[in-house]
Amino acid sequence: MASKEIKNSGSSVNQSRPFLGLRFYEEENKSQFGGRDQEIEELFNLVEDNDLTVVFGTSGIGKTSLLKAGLMPKLRIEYYFPVYIRINFGSRKAPLNQLRDRISKTIKKLDPKTEDIGDRSLWEYLHDVNALNGLVTPVLILDQFEELFTVGKKNKGVQEFVTELANLAQNRIPAEVKARYREAGKTVPSRYSQSNYRVVLSLREDYLARLDELKSWIPTILDNSYRVVQMTVEQAMEAATRPGKGLISDEVARKLVKKIIDASPAQSDLLRGKGEDSENLRVEPWLLSLICHRLNERRISSQFDIITTKLVDDFKVERAMTSFYEDTMEDYDDNAAKAIEELLLDGNGYRRLYARNEFMSKYEVSEEDVNGLVNARIIRQENRNKVDYLELIHDQLAPVIKKKRARREKEEERKAQEQARILRKQKQKKLWKRIGITTGVGAIVTIGLIFWFRSERESGAWEMARSSNDEDGYNSYRRSYPNGTYFKAAGDKLDSIRKSALDIEWKKAEAANTILAYNEYLSLATDSTKMMPDSTLNRFYSKLALHVKDAQDSITKFSNQAEENRTLDLAAWNDAVRGNTFDSYMKYFMTDLASKTKMPEAETAIQSKGSKGWLYAARRRRNGTTYGEKYRFKWKKNAAERNTELDIPQKGDIIELRGSGRHVY
Repeated sequence: MASKEIKNSGSSVNQSRPFLGLRFYEEENKSQFGGRDQEIEELFNLVEDNDLTVVFGTSGIGKTSLLKAGLMPKLRIEYYFPVYIRINFGSRKAPLNQLRDRISKTIKKLDPKTEDIGDRSLWEYLHDVNALNGLVTPVLILDQFEELFTVGKKNKGVQEFVTELANLAQNRIPAEVKARYREAGKTVPSRYSQSNYRVVLSLREDYLARLDELKSWIPTILDNSYRVVQMTVEQAMEAATRPGKGLISDEVARKLVKKIIDASPAQSDLLRGKGEDSENLRVEPWLLSLICHRLNERRISSQFDIITTKLVDDFKVERAMTSFYEDTMEDYDDNAAKAIEELLLDGNGYRRLYARNEFMSKYEVSEEDVNGLVNARIIRQENRNKVDYLELIHDQLAPVIKKKRARREKEEERKAQEQARILRKQKQKKLWKRIGITTGVGAIVTIGLIFWFRSERESGAWEMARSSNDEDGYNSYRRSYPNGTYFKAAGDKLDSIRKSALDIEWKKAEAANTILAYNEYLSLATDSTKMMPDSTLNRFYSKLALHVKDAQDSITKFSNQAEENRTLDLAAWNDAVRGNTFDSYMKYFMTDLASKTKMPEAETAIQSKGSKGWLYAARRRRNGTTYGEKYRFKWKKNAAERNTELDIPQKGDIIELRGSGRHVY
């Protein structure tokens, strides 16, 4: 799969070509990496305070660039020593040996005086190592960690790799170390109780749930996590202006970012509704980088000194996306392209989720190709209810692929018609040769021709139905030829198509897991006329729907939950009103409830009480003890995502930690 991964070379960046396109930023490109200052600071604080940190985000969100060009330079400034690691789980070399070699060689390069790792475990080595006389603290950054669950599942050395990594992450004394000290009649030195290193794991968001599989080894694996999200308008502008140092002005950057947002239907609607600087507007980093790269190439070919407003005005986002898609798909066969065009777009040309396993099996797309398409930023993967789904990475790809699909279907139809014409001519020649043309058999010829023309029409109708391979085509054939040769075969095809449609609708309902989705499934399953205009066929969806009872049970469950949620909501709100303090309303605001109908009243009450008050907002475990830490609410917009324009804290916000008063639980 290496041939289909995005190649990277930081040394290729220069003043004339500062934009990397779909490549990630290296540490040497730190001065050109912009738009993530807040994330760098927040992530550094998390790494500094915790032995283990998990970084996650969707494909193309810029995790590797944030780690390499953002976090690593910041760590070095603060006397940490980052060790970037990507395990090759497809290599013959065991994952643990790769980890040991990478860590020991990097530390040895930093300080040649440090001892070799020898036969020691990584846990011992990192406790014993004293690089640069202890002035720096190693930080192990394991990127692309989701590969443990993909190519790593076939690697026999994964178990010992996970065990060693778990000992590091939990600062747990390895069993063999305990045994060695016990046999020697000694106790493990107390200096081993403190970890003088940090561990960072980075992976795609769709594999975050898979970390639960490691909880038996690393119980705290999800205690400290950081989600990397899309950029705001201001962040996107900085990311566009910083690399070129004068190639793009603030005015041109704003125009470019607006153009990218305008090209996205959902974002464009939001733009018209709330204004250009709305906090809800988001820009995909990979898309911004790709557009900046291609726009700069146009600047160079036009021999302009800077990227001008005219270049931006003349630039077509869809054309760039078309070129990006076509260039990428050159590395893949027609099956992969057809699967994307047929399965990841609905009939109207909008993106839709599709189960990964079915995507691969229906058009025989290999796992290597699916992973390659994810890495190439064509599709992304997410996990819902333990099922992996695929979708196009961005809605700006949808119109490009819709046009490709239309052209392909038109070409396939032309080929089918040409094939049918050739087939008819061949049959005609055989018929004339068989019956001959003589005046003495005129009547026989006439009768033969009548039957032949009827047979030809029916065969043509059947070929057209098979070519379209949809309900309309097979229904049309059955209406025209109720006693036709292929009548039953057409009925079997209709059943198969409807059964597949119902199965897909059920999986969508399960993935969405909402009362609306289950109702949509029931509507399709019980409506005998929705896709059956011919009442004479007497074939109903309800006979093919296997999950009607499951859908009805789920709807009943949601209805009961809704009533229970209303009761819990009312009780929580009554508690807040009785308290009538900043803390009581904040408790209602921050409490996990399925529905909170009194949110507007809570926001108003919190604002009326001012910013005074304390709130227990976090717990953490350290060295076997659980601490509750008091946080003071600050009127500061510091959430990664905000669903309200009011400056109210959301779950996950970073708020000011009180200087004292740590309480032990």
